[in-house]
Amino acid sequence: MTNLNFNSYLLKKIALDGSSFGTLTANKFEQYQNVSAFDSATIEDLKNLDIEKLLASDDALDAVDENASADQKALAEMVKAFLDVDGVVQAADTDKSGDLDADEALEFLKSAMAFDGDLTNLTMDDLDTVIQSLNIDLNDEIDKAIEESLGLDEEEAIEDTKKNQEIANTNGTSGNVGGNYSSGGNYGSSVNNANQTKTTAETVDELEQKIKDKEGEITKAEEDAQAQIEEQEEAKKTAMEQAGVSEKEYEVYKEQEKKLEDNITAKDKEIDGHNEKISQNEATISSNSNYISSLESQIANNKTALGAVSGDDENASSKKSEIQQKIDNLEAKLQSVQEDNKKLEEENAKEKEAVQTAQTQKQQLETQKQELLSKTLDDSAGFAKGVGSSQAVEQMKQQIAQYDTKIADIRAQKEQTVAGLRSEIQELNVQLQDAKQKEERDGFMKENSFLSGDDVIDLAKQFEGKTQDEMREIMRAKGYQFDNGAWCADFVSFIASQTIGEENLPDWYKNCNRAYCPDIMRNAQANNAFVGAEQAQAGDAVLFDWDGDGNADHIGYVIGVNGDGTVETIEGNTSGNNSGSQVASKKRNSGNILGYVKLS
Repeated sequence: MTNLNFNSYLLKKIALDGSSFGTLTANKFEQYQNVSAFDSATIEDLKNLDIEKLLASDDALDAVDENASADQKALAEMVKAFLDVDGVVQAADTDKSGDLDADEALEFLKSAMAFDGDLTNLTMDDLDTVIQSLNIDLNDEIDKAIEESLGLDEEEAIEDTKKNQEIANTNGTSGNVGGNYSSGGNYGSSVNNANQTKTTAETVDELEQKIKDKEGEITKAEEDAQAQIEEQEEAKKTAMEQAGVSEKEYEVYKEQEKKLEDNITAKDKEIDGHNEKISQNEATISSNSNYISSLESQIANNKTALGAVSGDDENASSKKSEIQQKIDNLEAKLQSVQEDNKKLEEENAKEKEAVQTAQTQKQQLETQKQELLSKTLDDSAGFAKGVGSSQAVEQMKQQIAQYDTKIADIRAQKEQTVAGLRSEIQELNVQLQDAKQKEERDGFMKENSFLSGDDVIDLAKQFEGKTQDEMREIMRAKGYQFDNGAWCADFVSFIASQTIGEENLPDWYKNCNRAYCPDIMRNAQANNAFVGAEQAQAGDAVLFDWDGDGNADHIGYVIGVNGDGTVETIEGNTSGNNSGSQVASKKRNSGNILGYVKLS
């Protein structure tokens, strides 16, 4: 394997066939056969890198021994390029000092390992997925970077890149994160999201300001269009006078034209009003649809919980009744929101019909305006006087009529611009409505979810004794992530989503790498969700450190903390009565416990 000779992560990516960020065409790729990347790297491989030197040096190869293998050099090159990406630096800089140190970089790379479901190796897919999950857009740099680093002709480089980006967009992206939740969440939606989430008030204020800014852009587009129309009208007046139309004839024409113009402007405002109403309704429909998905998910979770309640005693009967009531509440809310959407869709159908009618009427007014101009020129005593050729007269008419054509084009361009801005406002309004209703919706969902600590444990115990193979089949059938090598965190996430409910889980947990114990620990610590034994309760997660290095190696659920310092747990990917990895209850010594995580 030969060394990477590109200086940016982007160029290393686009030179690798199958990259999510585009590929070089076959003939270009043949010119750069020395471009390659490591196949995979273990934690030991990463620890063997001098990351401190790697971060400080301009050349990645300064951080490896001169006798290092090609794989080691390729790893150093790619890691250096990856850690140089601004968005990666910001995400990995957990203490927010502004500078990335070696410990932060190593922890971030270890966190990235879990993104393809294999926690033992770092791969190119892991790095690619991290870049995508952080919403880092590298494509703006492609043309410049190719030109500078490959020495390609600028036009040739841009053309090749655009062609290949189109291919990549057509074929879809690679490196998707391992399974989707049945409730709609995804693993790895961001990495090391240690920042506290913004308050609802902050979010609402920001969104309202963005909408206000977009509305200001609409006003400016309309004002600019009107100024251009007035310029064309003035130019048309001059052209008509030069063609022989008298001042009196023009005044009569202008009076009649103004009435038509006023009617056209009124139709524009009518159409804008209908379109704005449609946009508002569609924003509400979309926001409601988000809520409907959440309600459907919670109903499914509660039904799963209801089916997990065993026994026919009074306690079981009471629990079943309680869960069924929550299901009834959720289904009633679901029906109400669905009915709201149906009414809005019916209203929008009428609004769209009104838009079509108004557009037809506007087109008729535009035609009348053209006919008025033609009649005015034909009836004018002085128009084209002295022009002998009828063909020349017709050309003069067409030239004057071009001003009205330009005015119509200006209006059409304005409408297109305004429509685009309205679409952006609609998207912002969806976010705004979700933000405004978040507290109310979250409260309702929490009230009607199946989320007590005892309930979490009850469901987890339903799977006690299930082997790795059995849990893989159960969890994947429900659409959940299952890593064959280390599925303890997957089991915790599965139970949490099925009982607490995806909507009720804290944002820091939903947005961290839920398949990787160290990432769960870091994010819990950063969000005041990491507690000691004195605060631990049944249903909390518990993190273990087997080798004493301070990093979380395993996770399960707390059943109870005993007076002698031992802890009763139920865990996935552990030993039990059967041979092999399974779900089992354990009594653990507190010496291996790092702490407890509040998930509700």
